Amino acid sequence: MRFLSFLSVLFFSFNCSAYYQNKPSTPDPRCLSLGKTTSNSEQFFNPASSVLCRSPNLYVSYSDLYLQKELGEWRCSLVYPTRFFHTNISVGKFGYEHYEELTFSCGMAKRLSSKFALGYLLHLYDLHYSGCEENRFSLSADIGISYIPSRKFSFFFCIQNLIKAGVNESSEEITGQMPNVGFLSSEIAITDNSKWTIEVANSELKDWDIRNGMEYKLEKFRIRCGFFSQPFSPTLGVGFKTHAFSIDVSSLFHKQLGYSFAVGIGKTF
Repeated sequence: MRFLSFLSVLFFSFNCSAYYQNKPSTPDPRCLSLGKTTSNSEQFFNPASSVLCRSPNLYVSYSDLYLQKELGEWRCSLVYPTRFFHTNISVGKFGYEHYEELTFSCGMAKRLSSKFALGYLLHLYDLHYSGCEENRFSLSADIGISYIPSRKFSFFFCIQNLIKAGVNESSEEITGQMPNVGFLSSEIAITDNSKWTIEVANSELKDWDIRNGMEYKLEKFRIRCGFFSQPFSPTLGVGFKTHAFSIDVSSLFHKQLGYSFAVGIGKTF
């Protein structure tokens, strides 16, 4: 009965709401340092992965692409687990002066069994362009699945922009710029202190991106590195985590555009 209730909320939400993505999503610091692999996101880029969160978690991050303030993004997210669902809420702001995006996202995840979980995220975007009298609003939805057969192996699948729609007339043209993007991730625990993540991302069955990330735990410290192939960029990061507090710092290098960095702070209640 609870599962049917979850599905009814899921499909009702798909009918009423949906995420706009006119730009590549900026990963959070942990995700960025591991080659942009989405299954490692502290802000649960794949909504199904939020079931791994056992306590309420607040995470605030800032990322600056290629050291350009116009490409900076702030994001604050909260995951609140209950007996029935894991609720995920986030607010973000991207851009500077002439172009700004404000986003509000909410979603839920549910364990279907000890190994499977299903989740979804709904996104509302408010876009402002200098010179435009009317802000543009768009909606879209993401869905994610996780399969964790053992402590050694984990698999994640996510589709962005599964459903998309323009709210006002001026944003109809924007929905055509919202590609369906799929992510297939796997995590392998090499030892108790190290983990390897590999991911394949595809946009509209045209552009393939191979992503790799490695993490090594040294007591409370984390050392991370990785790369992604489109375009080829190495990534590097460090983290510090206790039972109630975490901090992540990461960077990537692009051959033509230079360096990017991201920093995030988390609090577990």
